[in-house]
Amino acid sequence: MTNSEGRHAQLWWLAGPFSCAGVGFRWAVLAASITLAIGFAAPAAVAQGCAMCYQNAAASGSQGSAALRHGILVLLIPAISIFLGVFGVTYHRRNATR
Repeated sequence: MTNSEGRHAQLWWLAGPFSCAGVGFRWAVLAASITLAIGFAAPAAVAQGCAMCYQNAAASGSQGSAALRHGILVLLIPAISIFLGVFGVTYHRRNATR
């Protein structure tokens, strides 16, 4: 590999013969593998099905239910704001030159 071959020569194993529209097939396989690995690890993090949490929420009454609903909304607003902000900046700069 020489300097004239550029950066693509360093990543030759990811492009392979199955590249479409500039995205390597092996990148897609790598991303799918990582996603599956994370998906198989996720059942260990199922606190939503915890019997004690469910019982406490059910026994909290109408005032507790209202507090849970408001708490969910309060926690949802920053997450959606961050997502929309990143998406907006990405969309706004989609045609910017590098």
